[in-house]
Amino acid sequence: MTWSSSVGIVVNAELEALADIFVVGSTTSYCDEFVGPRRVDRYDQAVKGLLAGHNRVVPARKKKVHRHQPVFRSNLLGIGVTVDGVGLDASLQAMEYVKATNIVGMVLWNAPNILEKA
Repeated sequence: MTWSSSVGIVVNAELEALADIFVVGSTTSYCDEFVGPRRVDRYDQAVKGLLAGHNRVVPARKKKVHRHQPVFRSNLLGIGVTVDGVGLDASLQAMEYVKATNIVGMVLWNAPNILEKA
């Protein structure tokens, strides 16, 4: 198992740190298929234990790969604006939304009803 305070506990695509040891939450670092290595400390990352639990109890051929893109939400009170971000690294001062020819992040303004489609 690999650990550092900046990287966290490194897991594979099935959220496995060591053979039969699964780790989830904001302590994990994983390789995102779209943006590369990343560590995300958002709520939606902290609740992915269902996938880790599934992968722990099924045969290797039935394991599922982690493909979740993190989301953040901001409400600007008083002006009726909601911002949803998908797949963004909040630690960056400037964000690139396109990497090569792939969309790697987006911001939705006042569109919470289409967040899952994004």
